[in-house]
Amino acid sequence: MSFQEFYTYQMPTRIVHGRGALRLLPEELSRLGGKRVWIVTDPGIVQSGLLRHVTEVLTAAGIPHGVYADTPNTATVAAAAASYAQARDFGFDSVVALGGGSALVVGKVTAILGGNGGHPRDYEHQGYTQPPVPCVAIPTSAGSGAEVSKQCPLVDEERQHKFTLGDTRGYPAVALLDANLLRTIPARQALFSGADALTHAIEAYVTTYTTPLTDALAEKAMHMLMQNLRPAILAGDPAAQEACLLGSTLANIACGNAKLGLVHGLARNVQAMFKVPYGLTIAVFLPPVMAWNTPAAPERFAVMAQQFGAAQPGSPLQEQADRAVQAVRHLLADLDCPRRFTPDQVDPEAIPTLARMAFARGSKLQSPADLLKVDTTGYVNSPNIRRARYDDVVKLYQHSLQGWDL
Repeated sequence: MSFQEFYTYQMPTRIVHGRGALRLLPEELSRLGGKRVWIVTDPGIVQSGLLRHVTEVLTAAGIPHGVYADTPNTATVAAAAASYAQARDFGFDSVVALGGGSALVVGKVTAILGGNGGHPRDYEHQGYTQPPVPCVAIPTSAGSGAEVSKQCPLVDEERQHKFTLGDTRGYPAVALLDANLLRTIPARQALFSGADALTHAIEAYVTTYTTPLTDALAEKAMHMLMQNLRPAILAGDPAAQEACLLGSTLANIACGNAKLGLVHGLARNVQAMFKVPYGLTIAVFLPPVMAWNTPAAPERFAVMAQQFGAAQPGSPLQEQADRAVQAVRHLLADLDCPRRFTPDQVDPEAIPTLARMAFARGSKLQSPADLLKVDTTGYVNSPNIRRARYDDVVKLYQHSLQGWDL
């Protein structure tokens, strides 16, 4: 296991938070020079009435705006291209991304294309040269933390491939956190979002890029999320929802700098091949990958157990690490989270392909024929604290179809 010699920490996004913060949107747009605003959201946000709250604020301020509301459950190349085409016709100079992670990603990519033109695929390998147009990200769930992330993961459905546009210029200019916007989120979506946020904090704590800065953020995020996800989701407690929203933002700042591990590395391939809710893929992989990782960093998982309120002082180190995993299992079980993929969700015959995709990450070998050329004799290219070989990846995918138990 090789660790980095030098590290970086970056967070250029301006974060504005507090109940009722939505009313500050015109002020933030004015500061950025936004005069013709393109809103990117999804059908659920329209149905919930949250979009209307945003458009009313903009209308009252005399700010012209257009809307793309067709973001699917998973951010896709097609959705980003369609949003940009319509925004270009509207003549936009700024973006408001409103919704969960998918809408925020499509909004951020629309902003990138607004500054660079072209199509999302144009920047898969070569990156982009010009800064995006200003983007204000407004999350309506405590989950992805995409409001403070430069990463824009997109599923290319035509190629059954998932890639990420990531550039230091890609952070939203402003993240506007208003916990009032979480009140309408369905419990199941809140669960999947919460599982993603918790995983960001956990994985940021067990990579080869961890630093004292990211550790502090990850530990605080883990504590806030573990203590508040149950009352936020099961009881709709407003204070708990606000804590989860801030916790999810902290978690993404942590993983944006310390990076992510195998949970996301395995889940992204399932996303590319199958139509499974993103948060579900994360929740299914989280407990088994945590358990697989504990031997590589038992002291770090023991700290997690302390943050989760599950520590037992004086017990052996590995037992303390195991208690962290068990605490996560119990949390997800209490929230009625599915524990495995069913065969109609993920085809067991696809496991060898999924495993090869893990080794192909970052390369141009993405087509089914190209995947057969991928070298699987070494380790997966991941900063995960425990290095994974091909057989390890296959077993973890097999585990995802068998499921985890308490």
